[in-house]
Amino acid sequence: MSFLALPMELHLEVVSYCDNADLAHLIRTHSLLNRRLQHELHKRALSWRPEGASKGGTTLDYALTWKRKHLVDYLLRHNAVDIEEGARWNALDWAFEFAPSDVIKKLVDYASNAPAPLNKDQVTSVFGVYLDRVPHKLNKRPKAECEHGQWCECGWAVNEEELQVVQGLLQLGADPMGLSKDVGYYAEYHPRTDVPYTFRARNGDILRLLIEAGADIHWQPPRTRQVLDYNSVDGGTRLTTVLHTACFNSEFPPSVVLELLKHGADPNCQGPALPDAKLVLPLFETLKLGVHPKKSEYLLDYGVDTNVRDELGEYQDGLPEGNLPIHEAVELTEDYAGTWTRLISGTLDLEARSYQGMTTLQEAITSHSLHYARILIEGGANINVRDSKGKSLIHLPLYEPDDDGSLSPEYYLAERRELLTKYGLEP
Repeated sequence: MSFLALPMELHLEVVSYCDNADLAHLIRTHSLLNRRLQHELHKRALSWRPEGASKGGTTLDYALTWKRKHLVDYLLRHNAVDIEEGARWNALDWAFEFAPSDVIKKLVDYASNAPAPLNKDQVTSVFGVYLDRVPHKLNKRPKAECEHGQWCECGWAVNEEELQVVQGLLQLGADPMGLSKDVGYYAEYHPRTDVPYTFRARNGDILRLLIEAGADIHWQPPRTRQVLDYNSVDGGTRLTTVLHTACFNSEFPPSVVLELLKHGADPNCQGPALPDAKLVLPLFETLKLGVHPKKSEYLLDYGVDTNVRDELGEYQDGLPEGNLPIHEAVELTEDYAGTWTRLISGTLDLEARSYQGMTTLQEAITSHSLHYARILIEGGANINVRDSKGKSLIHLPLYEPDDDGSLSPEYYLAERRELLTKYGLEP
């Protein structure tokens, strides 16, 4: 007996034993029963629960948690969601915790056309969650996994869909200056301060959207006598402007530094935010930590002062207090050759001494940074300079480079001698 030959009242009884796939097949096969069976399938969609689920939560919540994208689409298409004006939409919290960006975008698009506006505090809160997710949370500069080389920014890339989610949340009322709610470690010893979302924007395009929505990139924390701790940004050491943070923290790509500078961030901003703070310019952070060559280049593009001393040096009687940027650049790799050249051309006195009493050329020679030494000599540094004991560059001590130990000190000294004699220094 065919299905159509059964009494009408038995149709629903039969389909109650069918799973959803079989029921959908019946609907496609028996078009005459489409309306009745479609209604049954619709009821199932509205009441779906995963096996063993508790009674709490809506169908949309579970669909998001279990990543049932087609069911999410179906529920949104049939307006099977409840958004009360000014109230929290729980599905939004579930989506930002469990769902991928393409599903999140569907909810954001739906909310944009919903009859009742969302709770703006909730939108701001989930926006902060999203900024921690996109791009993927990093503990350090990402490893290059493409053909672009070591300093590639692909690890911080976001796609158009993810940018549309950011833009959609801002249009729904997310506060671009919303404060972080992260819990700081060891708060008893390192009091934490909440900071705006600009400190979470780890992509230049995302930061640009925040700025266009009214974010203040010049924000600084209140001045305090205690170091401010924001663990998810700087490991609980110091906190100042977002530009300063983006320069020393390897979680931030150069595109963030560039976007900040384009919108008027001060390349000479000071940190940390402490009374009578020692002067630590962003340029010093990029040179000391070697986080990315482009960060230094962008600061130089926008007029950072290359003749200011870092006040965090170890002071010795009769010697300058702190180093100049050219001193801090000594131990960088050859990837910073462009930075070296520009620092040298922008430094008024190449013979200026560091807080250790040495010129930059002397420090480059003792550190075996011969590529830097070559650029210094060609830039006008005095090759005949002598230390306090009268030693020439050839006779300075050698601080052996960090390597695998396969090369002897004599090898490095021979390389030094060859370079210096090439430029006319007598042994």
